Amino acid sequence: MNWILATEDILKCIRLFRASLWSDAALLYRRETGWDVEKSAMAVVIQESLAGERSGVVFTRNPNDESQAADRSTRRAGDCEGQSPGNSGTR
Repeated sequence: MNWILATEDILKCIRLFRASLWSDAALLYRRETGWDVEKSAMAVVIQESLAGERSGVVFTRNPNDESQAADRSTRRAGDCEGQSPGNSGTR
């Protein structure tokens, strides 16, 4: 797995990713969960991708109450493809 992209390809991916913050599905989700749309934000992190034996996602804060730390994590064997709170392994 060696995905080196041209700068313009990376910038295009970032623009598409950031635009997803304002998709119909994202807006509906925030409305249904009571999030303030005006305070919505997104960060983009670029890092080297490695083939993993295990993978996971950790939520560091409760999206419904920012004063509370979140204690949810997901993990599974293999790479992180499809890894999300809705997939198996949610704890």
